[in-house]
Amino acid sequence: MLTEKEMQREIRAVPEGVRKGILIDEGFILDVLKSRKMVWRYRFTDRRGKELKVKLGEYPGMSLREARIARDKLRGDIASGEYEEKKKAVTFGEVFETLIKRRVEGVCTEKYLQNMRIYMKRFISMLGDMPINEITSSDVLRVIEAAESDGVYSTAHKIKQTAGQVFRFAAAAGLVTADPTYMLTGLLQVRKVKHMPRITDPELAGRLMRDIRDKGHSPTMRIFLQLHAYTFVRPKEIREAEWGEFDLAAGVWKIPAEKMKMRRVHIVPLARQSIELVSELYKLTGHGRYLFHAWGCWDGSRHISDNAENKALRRRGYAHDVMVGHGFRGMASTFLYEAGFNSQVIEIQLAHADSNSVRASYNEAEFMQRRRVMCQWYADYLDSLRDDTAPPPFPQRG
Repeated sequence: MLTEKEMQREIRAVPEGVRKGILIDEGFILDVLKSRKMVWRYRFTDRRGKELKVKLGEYPGMSLREARIARDKLRGDIASGEYEEKKKAVTFGEVFETLIKRRVEGVCTEKYLQNMRIYMKRFISMLGDMPINEITSSDVLRVIEAAESDGVYSTAHKIKQTAGQVFRFAAAAGLVTADPTYMLTGLLQVRKVKHMPRITDPELAGRLMRDIRDKGHSPTMRIFLQLHAYTFVRPKEIREAEWGEFDLAAGVWKIPAEKMKMRRVHIVPLARQSIELVSELYKLTGHGRYLFHAWGCWDGSRHISDNAENKALRRRGYAHDVMVGHGFRGMASTFLYEAGFNSQVIEIQLAHADSNSVRASYNEAEFMQRRRVMCQWYADYLDSLRDDTAPPPFPQRG
């Protein structure tokens, strides 16, 4: 039986990047992973002769003394047959997968599902194998505090939010009686809001528009950056833009709900400049599915990569802390608010607000017309900054 001091000596002797199991006593080990994460495990043979390995907790969060107590309890459960009954209980991980399949299959993109699993990976690793009806508020808090200690405050909030959805789904199915995340309301650290780098000075914005037009060798990327500036949609939305979404005769770009962050169809009124750019681009990439093809994908079956836009900005002299693709939205928001446009019209155009919330104030035709006028004014304004000419007159207030 290894003592605390002997165990510490064994830990220090494990080389970096090497995985080793430190035997504490029969069947009871401290598993030192390559990442230097350390996990208590207990190995035993069940009644069917199958060798099993059960995770008890993590060191140093669970001390040697606490791990021995957990090991002894597990031994008792195995001897009494209670462990086999607990194994039959539905785990958190199983309910999580069921919820994903039930709520988002066929609605959310694969990327969204992948991201959900990434930020819940810590929770699943620590509590995924536990019967969901045995997880307490303190268990959830332990996961959240681990995320906060790593400085990923946004992930900590997402963990609490998603775990709460899983517990409420389980409650509806009769698997649990309450949502343990409810007790943690107000305990999480405040998110550190970080605004995307953007240009909000008119003179610098004019220089940016000139650099987009005059620098770089790819006409496709020039059009990409110009169109993004005029439409100020999210980078993902322009990156994945498809020819079938555009109606140039009507002057609109209709983005499907599955591509939108808020899962609602979003209609983007196209300014005259945007229509001209899309028409020019059609001669280059109109034979494929996407407006902006991936490099080397001549049939247009794959869209441009995630980081292509920011690389193009770097080539034009804009460092990552000065301007990024997402910054076109902040730039437009700043200029439109400063110009005095109606806040609801701006927020709908940014796809922040639900259009249902403004229907009491505007009928649909008037509302779309106000957005169209605003988008045309903004495109003209950017051109005036680029060409150092007089700004366009402000349209009727709205």
